[in-house]
Amino acid sequence: MTFSLSRKLDTPSHRRFKRTPGLRFVCVIGLILTAAWWAANQHYAHFVVAVVAVFLSLIGVWLASRALSLWLICTLTIHVGGGMALDGYARPYFDIGLHFGFIGWLTFLTITALNRREQWQALVSSRSQLLAVGLLFGLGVGAAWEIFEYLIDLTGVYQAQQGLSDTMTDLLADGAGSAAAVISTFVWQSSARSDTQPKLRLRSLPNSKLE
Repeated sequence: MTFSLSRKLDTPSHRRFKRTPGLRFVCVIGLILTAAWWAANQHYAHFVVAVVAVFLSLIGVWLASRALSLWLICTLTIHVGGGMALDGYARPYFDIGLHFGFIGWLTFLTITALNRREQWQALVSSRSQLLAVGLLFGLGVGAAWEIFEYLIDLTGVYQAQQGLSDTMTDLLADGAGSAAAVISTFVWQSSARSDTQPKLRLRSLPNSKLE
C-alpha cells in the first residue's frame, strides 16, 4: 500500500502543530521576542538559552501530547522569561515555587497517564505504593535537573547553583510537589468515579420499568 506525500504529512502531530492553542502560541512568541531582545542587547549567552528554549518548545508541540507540550512550554517560558529576563531567581521563593509547581505538574501528568494502563494497575495496587512511585519520580527528575545545573556551572558561563542548601531546598520542593500531585490524583479519580455512578443508576431505570 502506498501513500502520497500529503497524506504522510497529515499526521496527528502535524495537525497539532498547525492548530497550536493560544497559550502555547503566546509562550513561543514570548520566547522568540526574548531571544531577539537579548541578541539586540548583545547578551549572547542568554540569547542561546532562549533559542534552545524555542527549539525545545517547537519539538514539544510537534511530537508530544497536548498536555505534555503545554507543561514543557510553560516551564521554559517561566524559566527564561520570568526567571532570567525578569530576574525572578533573585526573588525569594521563586525557584522553590517553580520546582514545586512544575515537578508536581509533571508527576500528575505521568501518574494519570500510567493509571490508564491495566499492566500498571496490576503492579501498583495501593495508594501508598503510588505515593512512593510519585516521590521517586519527582525526586529523580529533580536530581537530573540539579546535575544539569552542576554541568552548566562547570562551563563557567552561568552560576546556576548557589550551594548545597539551594540544591537540597530544590529537591525538597520537588518531593513536596510530587506528593501533592499524587494526592491530587487520588482526589481527581475519586471525584471522577462519583460522577459516573449517578449516570449508571439512571441508565438502569428504564430496564427496571420494563420488568
